[in-house]
Amino acid sequence: MQTHSNSIRKWSGLFASLTCLYVLGGCASAGFSKFDEDKLPKPEPLVLREGDSVRITFPGAPNLNIVEQIKRDGKIALQLVGEVQAAGLTAKQLENE
Repeated sequence: MQTHSNSIRKWSGLFASLTCLYVLGGCASAGFSKFDEDKLPKPEPLVLREGDSVRITFPGAPNLNIVEQIKRDGKIALQLVGEVQAAGLTAKQLENE
């Protein structure tokens, strides 16, 4: 028959072991994910194409904000600017345009 103190020692030893594994596992995984992150390939930027919808915002003139679908000819229509080529460009390239 186990005594109360033997039972407590058994559980406290198990708790200490689990705590040690958790701490060691946490430290190892944090360093490992950083290592893996550096080796991951950078994602290719999304290239816009016909049929895609784009949201154009103007922080200084919110009344000009629009959501426009790229037409078959690859262009979108912007107020005050007219038609702008969008298909074949990335979002950053369209922003610069």
